[in-house]
Amino acid sequence: IRANKAIAHFFKTDVNHVIGKSDEDFLPKLSADIISNQDNDVLAKGKTLINDVQKLQGLDGKSVWLSTNKVPIRDENSRIVGLVGVCRDVTLSELTRQHFEMAKIKAEEANAAKSLFLANMSHEIRTPMNGIIGMADILSKSQLDVSQKEYLDIIVKSGQTLLSLINNILDFSKIESGKMELEIVPVNIRSVIEEVADIHILQARSKSVDLLTYIDPEIPEFVGGDYIRLKQVITNLVNNAIKFTSEGEVVIHVNYLGKKNGNHEISFNVKDSGIGISKENQKKLFKSFSQVDASTTRKYGGTGLGLAISKRLVDLMNGKLKLESSLNKG
Repeated sequence: IRANKAIAHFFKTDVNHVIGKSDEDFLPKLSADIISNQDNDVLAKGKTLINDVQKLQGLDGKSVWLSTNKVPIRDENSRIVGLVGVCRDVTLSELTRQHFEMAKIKAEEANAAKSLFLANMSHEIRTPMNGIIGMADILSKSQLDVSQKEYLDIIVKSGQTLLSLINNILDFSKIESGKMELEIVPVNIRSVIEEVADIHILQARSKSVDLLTYIDPEIPEFVGGDYIRLKQVITNLVNNAIKFTSEGEVVIHVNYLGKKNGNHEISFNVKDSGIGISKENQKKLFKSFSQVDASTTRKYGGTGLGLAISKRLVDLMNGKLKLESSLNKG
């Protein structure tokens, strides 16, 4: 009944030639049917179409994407007597969206390939590393002079460091691929904290840092959880705290928050008097392969995976891992 210059231009004709015609007079049958189906939805069902994007074949045979809005026109008795429609050519934005979607798929495929490569390589490296560390341990029990023991100690420590990095990469690959599963067994929280403290006490003493623990007596003797993964998270936090603390103390503080929805809620706090971290750099902390800056890697080592893995593990436990810090205040 009515048409504007834009639709006439789209049909490559003038306004007067559009009046009284239908879409079938201008478009290939498949495209005309798509528009006809839209019209029927509005006229027969009283539907309102909002931003209904459809791919049509134009007069020149090229594809075009139209975003269509259509609303029914009603008479004084609310009967539908027609419709009004407005179309926008969104071909450019649709092609751009498809381009980004394809780029996203390729990036995800590349990321999956990277994770698979890291996992496979880590497995390949871990096997001979276990052999090296095992043989070095056997060798340490033989008759050695002072220099030989010193050299062997370096081999063992370097091997253990490398194995730790490999295990981190394997854990990260498992989490990324969704293959990390938690084991729920009875866990004694006190045992976990005591074992973590025993492992790190020598590291703390070598830096003249006090390692202290407090465990709330209200914590039940056993709670359900993944013993290995919980210990892994606490170990990582304590190791980081000692690593970045040159004097003062590191405190492991465990509080019982009570029972909620049938689950025990426990708060683990690892507090240190170390170098701290600025507000702007805190955003980087839980990202994969990320450290505050390049000097951190050079000075302290690490892959930048420890906290990313810890956060993912805590998420799997339906918990939260968060940071409170400021520069030079631990």
